Amino acid sequence: MSQLIHLRQRIKAIETIKKITHAMRLISMSTHAQLKHRSPFVQFYASAIQSLFATLYTQSSTSKKETITTVSERYLVVFMGSQKGLCGTFNTQLARCLFEYLLDKKADLVVVGKKVLEYAEQQSDHAIMQVYTTLSMRTLLTISQEITNLVLQQREQYTHIILASNMPKTFFVQQPRLFTLFPLAEQEAFSKNDDTLYDYLWEQKQEDLLPILLHQYIASEVYNALFQSLIAEQASRFISMDSSTRNAKELLDIARLQYNKLRQATITKELTELSSSY
Repeated sequence: MSQLIHLRQRIKAIETIKKITHAMRLISMSTHAQLKHRSPFVQFYASAIQSLFATLYTQSSTSKKETITTVSERYLVVFMGSQKGLCGTFNTQLARCLFEYLLDKKADLVVVGKKVLEYAEQQSDHAIMQVYTTLSMRTLLTISQEITNLVLQQREQYTHIILASNMPKTFFVQQPRLFTLFPLAEQEAFSKNDDTLYDYLWEQKQEDLLPILLHQYIASEVYNALFQSLIAEQASRFISMDSSTRNAKELLDIARLQYNKLRQATITKELTELSSSY
């Protein structure tokens, strides 16, 4: 009898877990669909700003040589992960890729996401400059603006500024991405020949326009990286919760089968005892 009670409690627990994972799967799919609908516009804006800034930067006389104020290499890394868990290897694979890249390098971290903060504190000795643990669709713009201002203020103190985030290669594959924001010479868009870039007629001096476009360029790249990270997070969580729901269904079928077998055996035993007593 005690085994039947134990199995009945286990079945109820599995049913509860299945309902929770199914609900989280639906929420992730709904959020992903909303973000995916906006993704082409965000990427188009980021690409347009990058192309415009690349054209102005390569034509400007102040961009012929980038001056580095520090003697040794110093890295500023914006580490973008998830605020919540239950998203599979979303944070793990990004942390592994980033810390392998930063091996034997001096770096400061700007951490975005509560879950990756644990990786930054436990698995690395790098200093944490700033932390943002409330990443969501509502706070996306605010966080991107604050990170943009931070990058502009600290730019002269670092030789390299890296954006580390996950990008959705496909719906089922989330790929870690280390994007070099500075120095600009390491980016493909800024290493093209002048013939491949558009020839604009600038009404203002290029030296006056460059700081303005630089701010817009950094803001668009940071916002796009955070936005794509959110899309990848929701897709990864959907896959994880979908797998958990299917596993819970399989466990539920097995538990119900065991319960029915044990219940039938108990009934047969009681009937045998009753019939043998007469």
